[in-house]
Amino acid sequence: MSAHHVRAAAFGLGLATAVALVSVGAAQPPGSGPPRDLPDPTKASDKLKRVLTPPKLAAPAQSGQAVVEKKVELKLRGRVIAKDRALAVIEIGGQSFVLPIGGESNGVKVLEITIVGVTVEVGAAKDVIVLH
Repeated sequence: MSAHHVRAAAFGLGLATAVALVSVGAAQPPGSGPPRDLPDPTKASDKLKRVLTPPKLAAPAQSGQAVVEKKVELKLRGRVIAKDRALAVIEIGGQSFVLPIGGESNGVKVLEITIVGVTVEVGAAKDVIVLH
């Protein structure tokens, strides 16, 4: 095969590739097709709202009924870990508290503060929760 044939074949292959790429790019121009209603990622779906909504609290205790504790929302807002001291900033029911290890506020006691999370003890039942 001569050099002319090799160049002609290479040119033909390059031209075919360019035509294929142009036709693929033109197959679906941007904005074409049916419009899609994408959900707003900043708003919780109804299913997620149902999961996150706590159950209704029971009526106040009467004789012969058990007392139901009020549930509060806990959020770990930050933690500071130094050589000799560690502090956690915990939001309890909308109020922020700075608590050291062993510190207690509103029925929440800090048991441990590590880089992984803050371990707290909650309520009269002394439930242990790790906040991340």
